[in-house]
Amino acid sequence: TIQNLQHQLVDVTNERDVARRNSDKLENDLRTERKNFANVSHKQKREHQVEVEGLKRKANKLGKRCKQMECQLKLKEEAIKLFEVSQVMRNLGTGATAPTTDTTGTASLEGTTFDEGETRSSA
Repeated sequence: TIQNLQHQLVDVTNERDVARRNSDKLENDLRTERKNFANVSHKQKREHQVEVEGLKRKANKLGKRCKQMECQLKLKEEAIKLFEVSQVMRNLGTGATAPTTDTTGTASLEGTTFDEGETRSSA
């Protein structure tokens, strides 16, 4: 009876120790899993940030390039207009016919010969 109780006490103590070890192991496993999840999550977040920053840089670069091209186009259009006006003025000075105006009120340079030897015609 006393020995029986002592054996039961030893058995219960052993079971309690096993349960404590299992609990500690589970806590350690859970902690490790949380750390690994946090590491993966942080890594993915950082990779996403790097990708977004790269895309923003590319967008800014393309925006700047677009503005430069728009400026170049505007300058070229202005140069063409100035060239056409100078040609008209030169032709007027040499006695050539003045540009005609169509029914929409737009000046036409049809038949005017330019320095390059091309003739402007309505398209």
